[in-house]
Amino acid sequence: MELYLIAHIRQKIWLSAVSIQWQKGDVLILDNLLVQHGRMSFEGPRQMFVSILK
Repeated sequence: MELYLIAHIRQKIWLSAVSIQWQKGDVLILDNLLVQHGRMSFEGPRQMFVSILK
């Protein structure tokens, strides 16, 4: 039962996932808890600037 539940949750998460087509100069602000601490894999150079607000 537990493995079925985990598989079901993972399936629903992937069905609701969205991809963002980044362009130079783009800024993204999000609530990390609402997006389940997730991101897709990435290859290539990047700069990340992080600010945590509470």
